[in-house]
Amino acid sequence: MNSNPLFAVWQSYQALQDCFEIAKVANKHPDRDNLFVKTEILHLQDQANARQVIKQGKSDADELFVVSLWATFERFVRTYLQEKGKKLQEISPTSLAGSIYPYFEKEVEFWKAEDILDLLKSTLAADLIGQAKQILQYRNWIAHGKNSNKIPPQVTPVYAFDILNEMVELMLLN
Repeated sequence: MNSNPLFAVWQSYQALQDCFEIAKVANKHPDRDNLFVKTEILHLQDQANARQVIKQGKSDADELFVVSLWATFERFVRTYLQEKGKKLQEISPTSLAGSIYPYFEKEVEFWKAEDILDLLKSTLAADLIGQAKQILQYRNWIAHGKNSNKIPPQVTPVYAFDILNEMVELMLLN
């Protein structure tokens, strides 16, 4: 638990952004039909429709990367808490410690993400926790079908990475 797991997701996001840029440029290329011949969708579309497919794909990918960044962050935090909780094994009597830590380790997996963020308020800046809660709201909105009656604040992958990365980096210092 000595490294930041968000960088792998971030690198994939940046690679995909480059791919979308390449697709946009290729779509304008005079020989575009030959460039897209081995693609599933773009070779069937005219240039204007292909542009819309690329734009929608980028938007969908941005949403999914926020979900991926959150999932990676949440796994990091749960593992972090389990590691920090190993101190519970030092409780005396040891027979009690032997029961408490396995229970704690298992139960951390079921804690609500918002409750975990609240626990971190004493360790991390309150504004970071508030921003993380906005990312969580956005993640939940995406993951639960984009309910149009409950539109959360917009979150970009860049914003999500910046906030969650700062939190992970601070946690790694402790």
